[in-house]
Amino acid sequence: MCDCFLKDSHTYLDHINGKKHQRNLGYSMRVEKSTSSQIKDRLKQLAKEKEDANNQDDEEPTNFEHVVKAKDEEAIKRKEERARKREERKKRMQQQEDEEEEEEIHPDMAAMMGFAGFGGGNKTR
Repeated sequence: MCDCFLKDSHTYLDHINGKKHQRNLGYSMRVEKSTSSQIKDRLKQLAKEKEDANNQDDEEPTNFEHVVKAKDEEAIKRKEERARKREERKKRMQQQEDEEEEEEIHPDMAAMMGFAGFGGGNKTR
């Protein structure tokens, strides 16, 4: 609609909401003034709609205890699932530690190969 080059999104939004672009789209930026009677009528209508919505909520039986019980069961299931995953993670970690211990070099073999240590014996030097 408008033939202009915009550098970033901020200037794009400013242009889209601006007078020139809105006028090119055929919108007028003028707002019709409301009278006090129009405002009162609108407020009454909104109040009536709110009352109707409240009455509909009262008519529909909601079993609060059933909803609470379902939420509690869901929370218990989540808790059990987390505990199960935690146990699995502990088992995996234990298995990895066991495998690492098995893979360690036997001390006699290390001494024979010349791997007696990393030189951390005497710390007074």
